[in-house]
Amino acid sequence: MGLMLLMCRELLSERGDAKKNIKINQLIETLRKHYESLSNALKVFANSIYGENGYIFSPLYKKEISLSVIAFARYCLRLVIEYAK
Repeated sequence: MGLMLLMCRELLSERGDAKKNIKINQLIETLRKHYESLSNALKVFANSIYGENGYIFSPLYKKEISLSVIAFARYCLRLVIEYAK
């Protein structure tokens, strides 16, 4: 298993934890805002890793990863469209 995959799994896991904590702390504004900020930061970081994988001049460029992410996103969108129908 590659380092990039481990990093992305960890980021997504931490973001999931942050989102759970947002729900748990709905009534405590300071904590809710903290976890919202953490969740957003982790999202931006994960998206930037994906962006670097798709940028041809990046040292992290890997076309296969970008194509895989796009294929999965299309699959998810199709599920949403079918569900909405």
